[in-house]
Amino acid sequence: MTNNDEPGAAPGSLKEAEQAREQSHLDLAHASLAAMRERTTAALDQARRDASQTKNRDDAAAIEYALMARLENLADSRAALCFGRINELGVGGRPGDQWHIGRRHVEGPDGEPVVLDWRVPVAVPFYRATWADSQGLALRRRLAVENKVVAGLFDEDFSDPDGADEGGGVPDPLLAELERSRSGEMRDIVATIQAEQDVIIRAGLNELVVVQGGPGTGKTAVGLHRAAFLLYEHRKDLERQGLLVVGPNELFLRYIGQVLPSLGERSVTQVTVEKVHGLTIVRATEDAAVARLKGDRRIAVVIRNAVIGSITEVTDDQVIPNNFAIVTLPADAVNTMIKSVLQRDLPTNDAREVLRAQMMALC
Repeated sequence: MTNNDEPGAAPGSLKEAEQAREQSHLDLAHASLAAMRERTTAALDQARRDASQTKNRDDAAAIEYALMARLENLADSRAALCFGRINELGVGGRPGDQWHIGRRHVEGPDGEPVVLDWRVPVAVPFYRATWADSQGLALRRRLAVENKVVAGLFDEDFSDPDGADEGGGVPDPLLAELERSRSGEMRDIVATIQAEQDVIIRAGLNELVVVQGGPGTGKTAVGLHRAAFLLYEHRKDLERQGLLVVGPNELFLRYIGQVLPSLGERSVTQVTVEKVHGLTIVRATEDAAVARLKGDRRIAVVIRNAVIGSITEVTDDQVIPNNFAIVTLPADAVNTMIKSVLQRDLPTNDAREVLRAQMMALC
């Protein structure tokens, strides 16, 4: 960290020069994002013209839908497009790579990265580097951005051994976030995710994560950012299967409703508990014997038998849409696959995925 009247500030004109450089890069990022929207709009217009001339309307509709979704995700926002920078340690005295971190990927005309999405592996040190473990960084810079203007910056120079004593304070952007006026909607915390929060957010897809803490400690925000991370990391699977966010009531859903869209994720269903599959919640008290029975391991066998017993042969050909077309599978072929999977005696959820994979392989 560099010394001056304020912790984390660069001396006088040097700080102003660095702030001007960051403003120039932020301007480039917004211009590049606008160019990405223009290219996508042009591709969408061309796809619509081609659709009127092609015989395969299903393919044309799929391409048009994908381009419309991309255009929606490229929408501009008042939230900071770029909020930080990391400089990696170089080899042999040479400077290391430098990356700007932001809420979405932005690329230049030749495909070069202008801003990296906060969810990419390269961005992990931005959130987890400490003076004890710099995670391979020479410098971490946090940017305070207001209405597309760089209002301040805060540097942590991990290559300066004397800087460790000065690096224990709260970064300026985090203070600014804490001091911002509250509104009726939850804001994302993507620029100020703390190391322990990042570990939870980036946990594996198959890990069951329980986040505990007192009121106002960021449990909900961490959960929503984990959803955004999983959609990025496993997009192919989760966009097909869907991702469900369940809240206690409509007021809660309205409060959190803009967090995921602000992170570029719109393929999420957010519902209250009562609306999950149209269930009606009935609160009742059961006697101890019934409660013990429902918690017994034998109930798993009962449920499995009920699931297996509900499987019947299909009588009609199955129509399956994929990303590019609509495919019809003969009923006989589907029934043969069902019998084959059932004979393997797999757990029902695993059997369902095996059957899905076999059917998609024929599409």
